[in-house]
Parts: sequence; structure tokens; C-alpha cells
Amino acid sequence: MNCLISLVLYKFYINYKNVLTMAETEPTKTYTREYEKDAQKKHEKPELPTLNDYAVHRVHQDHPNVFYGTLKSTGLEVVVKGATPIKFRNYEAEDVGKICLCYEHATQDRLDHGNILAPLELYYQDDNFYLILPKVGKSDLNPDNRAIRLLPDSVKLTLLAQIANALAYCHKNEVVHLDVKGKNIRVENKKAILIDFGAARRLGETHELMDGLHVSTPDIVAPEHFFSHTITPSADVFSLSCLAYKLMTGKEPFMYDDNLEVLIYRKPSHNKEAVEKYKAGESIRRGMSINRRERPGMKEFEEMLKEEAARWNPLPSEQPSEPSPVLVQ
Repeated sequence: MNCLISLVLYKFYINYKNVLTMAETEPTKTYTREYEKDAQKKHEKPELPTLNDYAVHRVHQDHPNVFYGTLKSTGLEVVVKGATPIKFRNYEAEDVGKICLCYEHATQDRLDHGNILAPLELYYQDDNFYLILPKVGKSDLNPDNRAIRLLPDSVKLTLLAQIANALAYCHKNEVVHLDVKGKNIRVENKKAILIDFGAARRLGETHELMDGLHVSTPDIVAPEHFFSHTITPSADVFSLSCLAYKLMTGKEPFMYDDNLEVLIYRKPSHNKEAVEKYKAGESIRRGMSINRRERPGMKEFEEMLKEEAARWNPLPSEQPSEPSPVLVQ
């Protein structure tokens, strides 16, 4: 028995050491939760930018470089995204932020899809760039949001299918989003809009700075991208599957350890009764596979979600008990 315990502990130590080694030897910069906290502390009281054509009213509560305002000539509500200085190799932090913002605009501007937010312009003033976007949606597709949790299953599946269709379009156009999460999806009138292409990458292109800089949300980033910076469309399948799992079950798909500052992927403790009632449940589980070759393609995932949504017409008992901004007609 003692030998068996020792063997188990030894295997755990080897796996633990390998994970730490991968994190320590990685030459590129990856966002962690601590990194985000430090960045927010440095920008606790950001100054509102003064722009000639836009009136900026307030800052985003979670992102000190994102502001809300209006176009002065028409009153159109807009989101103003400024460049965030990023320390990377021997580059000037301010220059890296500007390059990233320009890259984000160029990536998002090439996409034309009804479920993808189209930017208004890349605004330049006083040696600074600002990405101007229309303000859309009444809510995020955040599973922690009460209004989202109360949605009928058919609506949740329909919204997920819309985002899967948008991502399939991105992949067809050689773009990988790499930050698919509830907070980057705006919803209103039973329509989902994919936003924030700050982490996105264009496949088939080389870019000295962007190829070495990796910014993603640790909780939902695909393991192959986090540890080896491999970028394939399958990374978006993984992230969308994680969102679908939490949206449909209310449970976290994986564990995250802040102390190690790396992702520790463990087998999801599936709520089988909640997941197995859906035919799409198997596709969601496959989509969360650590091995990217076991995941379904985005188009296959979309078709399964659409088919499942059609099966789950909301029953009276499934209707939300309070008004939902997502269901406004």
C-alpha cells in the first residue's frame, strides 16, 4: 500500500513539475489574472479622453482603456477603446499598445457578418489611436448574470448557435478570435453579437510583434494555445464549449489555480443529468477535450446547437419569472 501511495505521489510531482517548467520557460507574455489586477491598479482613476468628434462620458467598470460616449454630430452611442501600453521585449510599451489596437481594427474591419460587431472607425488624435465601435446589446451572455440564467434553454442554445455561425465565418476568413467568453458576447432581441477582437489573430500571416504577443483570458483559453501558443480554429471551439457547458449547467468546466499562475486542466465534473438530456451534450464535452484533434469542427458544432434549439421549445415553466432584456421584441 505504501508503495502504491508513493507511486501516485511521484506521478503527481512529475506532472506538477512539468506544468511549472512549461510556464517558466515560455518566452512570450501571456495574460494572467494577477497581470490583469496589476494593470487595473495602475489605472484606477483613468482620465477621460477629450476628442474633437466624440463626447466621452464614462469609463468601463472593468476596462480602464474602454469608454462610453456619443458621436457629437448625431448623438449615436459609441464605445471608445484606447490603446493599452504593454511591456514586451525591447519595444516601447506605448508603441505596442498602438500596434495592437491597429491590428485589432484591421482584423475586425475585414469581417462582414450579422452576428459580429463592425467597427465605425480607427480614430486618430494627438498621436493616439482610438477604436470607435457602436454600443450594442442590453446585456452580456454571462452565465453569472441572473437574466441570462433565467433564459429558456431554447434561447440559450439559439444564441450559442449564432455565435458558432459567426466563428465559423471568422475561420473561413482565416481569423481566430481566441477570447470567446460571455462578456465578449452582447445580446438583445434574441440576437447575439460577438465583440472584442483584441486577442484575435489572422492565420496565414506573419507579424513580428503580434506573433510573439499572446493575450487571452486564462479561464477559457485552449490549453495548446496557453502552453505552446499553437493557434488553430479549434481554440475557439474549446472556449465556446466551455461557455456552453456553464450556460447550460451552471457549473465551471475546469479548475483554475491562482497561486500557480498557470491553468490546471482537470476532467470536468459533468452534471450528467443536465448535459445528457441534450443531444448536443456530447458535442459540448468533445469540444472541451484537452486534445484539440478530438474536438468537433465549428460548423459541426453550430449544426448540433441549431438542431438542439429546435427541439427545446420553451415550456410555460421555462419562461423567465421576470422581464429579460434578451427577450425584448
